[in-house]
Amino acid sequence: MSLERLGRKSYISQRGLADVLTDLKESKQPLTATSRQSIKRARDKVITQTTPYGPVWETLRLPRVPDGKESNNGIDVPVLCLPAFLHHACAKLTGFSQFFLRRLQECPCRSPNEAWRAAIYNDEVAPGNQLKGNNSRKIQVWYMAWLEYGQDHLFYEELWMPLLMIRSNLVKLVEGGLSAVTARLVQHSFRGVHNLESGILLSFPGHEDSRMFFGKPTVLLADESALKHMLDTKGASGTVPCTFCANVVSKRTEGDSDDLLTICSTDVARFRMRSDEALFKAAEHLVDQSTKLSNAKLAELEQAMGLNTNQFGLLATRCLGASSCMFDWMHIYLVHGVAHAEVNCILERMVAVKIPSTQLHDFCDGLQFPKADAWKKKEVMSMFTSKKISPGDFKAAASTCLCFYPLLRLFFMSTPEIVARMTEEARSYSHLCAVLDYLAQANRGETRLQAGKLQTLIQTHCEHFVRTYGEGPITPKFHMTMHLPFMLKKFDQLVACFTHERKHKHIKRIGDQLHSSQLAFEASVAHDIWFDHFQDYADLSLDNGPALVGRDKAAEPILKHELLKVFGIADADVHPSQKCCIKPGTTIARGDVVVMHGDVVGELWLNFRLHGEHWCIVSIYEAMGRNVFAVAENPLFVKVSSVRSACIFRREGHDKVRIVP
Repeated sequence: MSLERLGRKSYISQRGLADVLTDLKESKQPLTATSRQSIKRARDKVITQTTPYGPVWETLRLPRVPDGKESNNGIDVPVLCLPAFLHHACAKLTGFSQFFLRRLQECPCRSPNEAWRAAIYNDEVAPGNQLKGNNSRKIQVWYMAWLEYGQDHLFYEELWMPLLMIRSNLVKLVEGGLSAVTARLVQHSFRGVHNLESGILLSFPGHEDSRMFFGKPTVLLADESALKHMLDTKGASGTVPCTFCANVVSKRTEGDSDDLLTICSTDVARFRMRSDEALFKAAEHLVDQSTKLSNAKLAELEQAMGLNTNQFGLLATRCLGASSCMFDWMHIYLVHGVAHAEVNCILERMVAVKIPSTQLHDFCDGLQFPKADAWKKKEVMSMFTSKKISPGDFKAAASTCLCFYPLLRLFFMSTPEIVARMTEEARSYSHLCAVLDYLAQANRGETRLQAGKLQTLIQTHCEHFVRTYGEGPITPKFHMTMHLPFMLKKFDQLVACFTHERKHKHIKRIGDQLHSSQLAFEASVAHDIWFDHFQDYADLSLDNGPALVGRDKAAEPILKHELLKVFGIADADVHPSQKCCIKPGTTIARGDVVVMHGDVVGELWLNFRLHGEHWCIVSIYEAMGRNVFAVAENPLFVKVSSVRSACIFRREGHDKVRIVP
């Protein structure tokens, strides 16, 4: 069959077809089986492994809500058996085995007192038509990783194990809902017959002695909505909207006690924290009262306590408490969060002082983005309608918001006449930027978060926001920010969920191709995801070193001449390239303005690899203050490892640029 006819009978993207043909070309084995059934059997053979701790995946039975119409046999879903999978991965999957052994050597785990801490993440993934009124393919997913991997490694989505995937409409049929499913998952993974809390033996290739390993569930990581459903609390709709604070109430609640605070309060010293034991007893009290009170009286009690009655949930079963919760700062600030509230307040003030938002549009339109991030400019400009953005219309996605917030700061820095009319607003926004800068730098591995500094930054911002805009725009997410330093102090790190949002794309791709709503849906998704996860672990490589992007090509004579002058190398093994990936997710290209360590700024002219070492040619700019630099032709040979990133900039005249801080 000719090349142009391949893949035309059944749709496959050109990228997918090219990858398949490349794999076939490189394969040494003859292709004998081509049917769907053969592919499925080959996949299932990989994931159907038996270990001393049982099979790597099992069937978990969840209790069904009695409906009186059918036998209550429960709902069966496939679940990863964590002890068995860890044993298999360490013994057979080379890439993961080497990484895990290195981490064990750095963080020994010889007894239950040194048990590794598991972070369990939950979220809903929505494959299919996002606008469909009843999307039956929405999936609740649970991932797990160990905090001992370290902040530098937790942003690799390959390291987050997919434990369980179940459609949202099935979760509603489970007695106890999402909270009960999470409780059963924790019990199955850590407190079953072969459980990690009691310890398991792990063996590693090339090492005769097995190692004892202990693990315990420590962190429930999710956005505020998922945490609300996992603990089955009232959340923002309750009289007591905060799961952690016993004396913090909603803005609309009236009370005559001096001890009561609203979500607008920034006095953390007055927060009266609820212990896990208090929450466990409250949940048990609700279960006990549910058999004695009328539905109306029970609803009043639930509203006052901020909890829902759930005898199968995490709290009533004493499985995990609120002390295990870790807020995702990305959702708090960047998903209909604090940053959106602040920007919309700024837009409202701009209207009040007669500053047209078209000025902000024109400013953003004049910015130049790194070549690898050119798509981000389109995302930013799409926020404007007819060159305007009205108050309340700022609803950017998390990635767009993360890109936009420094642009608005640069707008204020570049327009002192506007700042003179919006002094307090600009000051409040600068405090917000300080918080986001600190969190984003830690997420990129550039700094380590300190609880005291984070608390000072957050408290300063919230206090200035209330003074500037009053309590009207305050939402429960402002109060949630006050808990981030406490969580950081407890767990030594804050995990942002950018990683998990990237990992969701894989589940969406598989779910988009499945149209059956039968129980086999869960098995089909899980088996495909687990198979890919096995391959990721086998090929795992966490090399953060730089790498040239594109095909190798011969160096130009002028480059060889300069190398001879600078390095004294006549016959250099040099490979030039316009692009270079300096670390995962960060690529620099010719023509970009780059920032190097020591806040040195310049224009990138070329990347090249010389005898296995990565270099670049950068024309260094002269600093003039307030993020302004004079353009100059002052090329230097610089090691790629000294480049931090490419930056967004704006030209000011012919000989100056102002970079985004």
